[in-house]
Amino acid sequence: MAQYYLLEDFGDDLYAGTVQTTADVGGRLPAFWVPSPNVDPIDQAAIAAYFAAGPRPRGLIRQHWTAFPVRKPVFNWAQQANGVWSLSGITTQPAGLVAFLISDTTGQVLTTDSGTPLVAP
Repeated sequence: MAQYYLLEDFGDDLYAGTVQTTADVGGRLPAFWVPSPNVDPIDQAAIAAYFAAGPRPRGLIRQHWTAFPVRKPVFNWAQQANGVWSLSGITTQPAGLVAFLISDTTGQVLTTDSGTPLVAP
């Protein structure tokens, strides 16, 4: 299972500002979907897939077909002085994968729709 917050519209029925899941849990995204740079991963499976896809430039972050507000991304790629890319928005990089996600505006730990904090296993 992977959940993503869409930062742009994908086609005419997957809208920016919404959360979408992969088909293996009944969602509308393909089960082994390679995430676009214009999504924010929500759960650990999504973060692992986003990290595996690697750093790529983002396009416009906006809604087009809907009036849902779109927040700024939580996750961003940053190149360190030693040339290694890291993913900001998480407290540890994969191998130890994710400790938790930090909200970009409140500093609170982001949670799933169930209200369960996202923490490393």
